[in-house]
Amino acid sequence: MNFLNTACRKENTNPAGVLYYLDTIRGEDKDEYGTLELATKEKFYQLESYRVTTTMRKELMTDLSFLHGVDINQMILDTLENEAISENQKLLLSKYISLGERTRNKDLKKSRWNSFLLRFISESHFSFYFNSPDDLIKKILAKSNHIGIRSRRGNGDFIICPLKYSTYIMESPKFAYRKTREVSESPENIDFVGTIGDRIQVFIDRNASFTEDRILIGRRTSENDPGVYFISGDKSTEEFTDTDGNKKITLTYRQAIFNTEGCEGLFDIIRVNDSKRPFWKKLFCAK
Repeated sequence: MNFLNTACRKENTNPAGVLYYLDTIRGEDKDEYGTLELATKEKFYQLESYRVTTTMRKELMTDLSFLHGVDINQMILDTLENEAISENQKLLLSKYISLGERTRNKDLKKSRWNSFLLRFISESHFSFYFNSPDDLIKKILAKSNHIGIRSRRGNGDFIICPLKYSTYIMESPKFAYRKTREVSESPENIDFVGTIGDRIQVFIDRNASFTEDRILIGRRTSENDPGVYFISGDKSTEEFTDTDGNKKITLTYRQAIFNTEGCEGLFDIIRVNDSKRPFWKKLFCAK
């Protein structure tokens, strides 16, 4: 399972374009019965250019070619492609987190007491304290159901968690490992490791720091639906050899990662904490 496929992926070779998707408008008729209308919306986007570059010394190229029989050009291109994938995953994850934090802050402010406390303390202090893996799994399932209620398009179907808290999830009997035992070729990628209750796919963010406490829950974007889109453009490589015989290869690619209007409800954030809950939080019931 590729993490980039959680966004709806399309290809476009033009520098700019427009995306058409279907959205729903809910309301009531004169008799106060619910109504549902389909509306076609559009989103304009602009492809951005990215590039990754590497330089290989002449001596190292000679050693790899003659001693190990390595195809230098192919090895460099594979390395650049893998680096580009890693950067794309980071960009997509940052987009998801920004949407999830927006939803979480909106939910926190629904309570008057929480809105009052937010004036004096940071929203990061509103953490979920758990004592067992089952508590964490229940919280994830509850958030997944809330996404289904808000979006009316189905429950959340994937999570992204840091390494520290992935161990708690894997200890739960509701977690099932993926069938293949292959590991990622790069330790910096976001890897699919299994599912919760055969419903929610679990990804591990290997780039996250040890102090990262956010678990992101989302629903993948379907074709022509509101959500996050990954538009990929053309790619090109340039090779340059300097006077010393060192080779420099640059991979340039164009793409756009963007979200459509009103898709915040498809993503949410759980700030977790596995330590003992402070007394002041027990007293004020701040979650």
